[in-house]
Amino acid sequence: MIILDKSFDKRSNCFSFLIKIKLKDYLQIVEEAFEEKGHLEGQREKLSTTTAIRIRRRMVNDLYSGAIMPPVVIGILVEEAELQDIDTWITTNAENNFVNIDEDNISIIDGMQRTAAYLEIQSTETEDNLIRMEIWVATSVENLTYRMLVLNTGQAPWNLRRQLEVVFRPLIKTINSDLLTQYPELKDKVTIAYIDDKKARTQSGIYHANQVIETYIAYGLRKDKVDTQTVLADEFSKLDMIDAVSNNEFVVDYTKVFGNMCKLDLEFSNFKDKLSDGSYSIGKHIFDSQPARIGFITAAAQKTMGVPGITRSAGQHQEALTKIINRCNQILTYLQSGLTQEQAIEFFSFDVLNERISKLSTVRIGDEERNLFREAFKTFFENEDIITSLAPCWRAY
Repeated sequence: MIILDKSFDKRSNCFSFLIKIKLKDYLQIVEEAFEEKGHLEGQREKLSTTTAIRIRRRMVNDLYSGAIMPPVVIGILVEEAELQDIDTWITTNAENNFVNIDEDNISIIDGMQRTAAYLEIQSTETEDNLIRMEIWVATSVENLTYRMLVLNTGQAPWNLRRQLEVVFRPLIKTINSDLLTQYPELKDKVTIAYIDDKKARTQSGIYHANQVIETYIAYGLRKDKVDTQTVLADEFSKLDMIDAVSNNEFVVDYTKVFGNMCKLDLEFSNFKDKLSDGSYSIGKHIFDSQPARIGFITAAAQKTMGVPGITRSAGQHQEALTKIINRCNQILTYLQSGLTQEQAIEFFSFDVLNERISKLSTVRIGDEERNLFREAFKTFFENEDIITSLAPCWRAY
């Protein structure tokens, strides 16, 4: 491994290294990041056109001919002590240091296609070929995410989901850790399941990782319409996200909101008896719905940070976040007071919710449902006198 340059980014507290590394060592370092997150298939979908496939083939042919590719960029999360001693860490037995990093803390920021090409040409003849790699080393996922968003704002190929999914596992790991630190009572009750887990939401407290990422994006954008299949947002939305994640407490604040949603979800699920006819009939059904989860998170984000374009002080932000937590605790206390079947029917008011959903436009039903739940939870957060019935919330949209 040859270090060509080392720089320190004071704004995001990251080290950036430009190095030359043997092909076999690079592939060993990023193997788990490449395979476990499933990026290969996602990237192949992007390369479905004839032109794109020809470009991919040209890349492979160029590599066989000895071409030099632009540096692949990877992100690494380390402990504070490792960052302080970064010179020793990266120069002393560096290859082993990289390989021994928890796979969840290594991500490929830019270069999935080049990595796929490198894998294709890997052989005993090429394994000692030197390639260039840029490494961003940070101690927090916020700083790494911030750095990637800033680097890619204004560049056409990236959308926000792709930018966040390259730090998919480190981000989820951070959310999981913060969640149990702030709400230890949720241990063994909340599971964030990855694609490979093939775990369906058969009970409350189970959330798919990609859906959690989507709520994280929604919280940062303060918008419920997060198109995770195509383009997530325009440049203004990227800037909104940058403003959000530039706050070092962003993940902590998001996790507080997510944690309170989890607590409500778990409490709602205690009401297992049928409370109404229709799609929503038992307590668990509310947060079975991704539109409801997005609506809850977006409403909380707008209450704490304001609608997109508005900037609030840290004091205003924390004051609003405290009100959200208190509001959730108010409802939890009521639900834990021992409701009769009649009181539960009145509280959930599923007959009203099912009727409202049945009247939504079916043209873009997903967007309509997100709008409904966003307005419902905005009403929920803003009106502390709504305790015994959620009907006014369901009628808000």
